[in-house]
Amino acid sequence: MNSSLLVAYTIALMALLPACSQHSAPAVPPAKPPQLAKKLWMELLEQEFKDPQRYLAATGASYRGPQGQLVLQGHLVNTASFASYKEPVILVTWFSKSYKNLGTRKYPVHALIKAQDAVPFRLVTDAPANVASVGLGTATAAAGGTDPHGLL
Repeated sequence: MNSSLLVAYTIALMALLPACSQHSAPAVPPAKPPQLAKKLWMELLEQEFKDPQRYLAATGASYRGPQGQLVLQGHLVNTASFASYKEPVILVTWFSKSYKNLGTRKYPVHALIKAQDAVPFRLVTDAPANVASVGLGTATAAAGGTDPHGLL
């Protein structure tokens, strides 16, 4: 009796499996046509070129040089997926101990930053004497190139 129950269970299971597999979604989605992928890539690239401040970040540290100049050293990081940027402009803001804004100045950096890459920078500035901290940002950058991944 035990073996007949096992046979009946196996037959019922074999009958249900094909019915379940007919209604399930395919495991691998169909591939997208190459033209659609190219169009999506071009839209993302255009979006990245329109707003370089969103994809570029300046990080670093500051110290006083031998002549009393404030030296800024750090990296410009490009987080864009495809866009490269050239000639970025770093926005430097000086703050006092009480976080009062003492002034802002733009410094160009002559570099090409590829997508998902970083470049070092070193700036010698004429900052006010009572600077306690420095804020770094990116003001602008020009489109520096396309198709770093060979998609076109």
